[in-house]
Amino acid sequence: MKKLTFILFFILTQMGFAQEVEFTVKPNKTEIGLNEELRIEFIMNIHDNDSFQPPDFKGFKLKSKTPAQRISQTYVDGVRSFEKAYTYVLEPVETGIFYIGSATISKNWEKHKTPDLEIKVTDSVENPNQPKNVEVEVYLIAEANLTEVYERELFVVNYKLLFNKEIDVNRIVSKGSSTVDYTDFVTYTYPKEEITKGEEIYNGKTYNKIEFDKMYFFSVKSGNFTLAPLEFEVELLVPSEKKDFFGKTIFDKITKNVKTNLINIKAKPFPEERKYEFFYGLVGKYNFSQKIVVDKPYIKLGETFGIEMIIEGTGNQLVFPMPKPNLSEGLEMVEEKEEEPVFYSDKPEFLLRKTYTIKPKYTGGHTIGEIMYAYFDPVKKKYIYDMKNKGTITVID
Repeated sequence: MKKLTFILFFILTQMGFAQEVEFTVKPNKTEIGLNEELRIEFIMNIHDNDSFQPPDFKGFKLKSKTPAQRISQTYVDGVRSFEKAYTYVLEPVETGIFYIGSATISKNWEKHKTPDLEIKVTDSVENPNQPKNVEVEVYLIAEANLTEVYERELFVVNYKLLFNKEIDVNRIVSKGSSTVDYTDFVTYTYPKEEITKGEEIYNGKTYNKIEFDKMYFFSVKSGNFTLAPLEFEVELLVPSEKKDFFGKTIFDKITKNVKTNLINIKAKPFPEERKYEFFYGLVGKYNFSQKIVVDKPYIKLGETFGIEMIIEGTGNQLVFPMPKPNLSEGLEMVEEKEEEPVFYSDKPEFLLRKTYTIKPKYTGGHTIGEIMYAYFDPVKKKYIYDMKNKGTITVID
């Protein structure tokens, strides 16, 4: 089954996971040069409710006062797992061996700690020398499909690498894209079907092109914002003056660090006209349906039936929980199953499906109440309030 990961930079307090607490620490290196960066990621499988306490980073200087936050959810065969991470980017201030203590979180009045880290800082290191006989040109370009949106309106940023025709790209490695501070945005990705290759004219010259990544954003508020650049390490294959036994050119591997350009985004506020309290931030275009799944006009006490919720469309619904049935007092929910999202295109257009298993507590007529599904359509520039009618189920002995 295809995996889908949502990368979010805010806490979805509506979701929870009843599971054993896992809390770990992951440095990108344990030995670095004085001129290198140290990235430390503290990873947990629970919502920490702001109980996270970082350690004292003695011997290092923080590049940002606040850590970058990453939230990911993975769907595999309808089962959802959760992960949240705080990432710090540090610069060493001197050489030596340093010890970074434990970070802590609290869950159900119990504290959890990460292990201590030992980091060795050596003298400054040098990058591999670049062959002198070949010019190396590499450009990392970010392009947004929209730069003027409503707050919480989805837009897409495509990332492509341009390089001169004499060289080739061996691999592209993110240099901590999860550490970029996207405080004003929610962002998520899902796997690309394939990497696209081709050619493109840039500054009047033709370059080879690799379109290798795509990210989806929406702003959490209105205003004018600038998307911070992403940095990648690119390993290049560059022809050298050396030949092999058969007279073929030997290619050297060199690395270059490249950054994307800045992208300016203008996010307009929601209109106040017809903005009601049950609108909670959904933006896009959707079709929502609620269906009672039962193959007869009544069920017997002790039997169960299903309620199926389906949302189809495009927008930011992907990061919000599905609606829950509005059940009368005589009905209880015993199970819920959310299927893996189905994508139709790269807008992305998707279909979400969730089934709730319901069990009656006693005989008689029971009501499945109305549900209001509210969202803002940025194309029509208006709010849509979709009220789903209530249903009934009869339970007999």
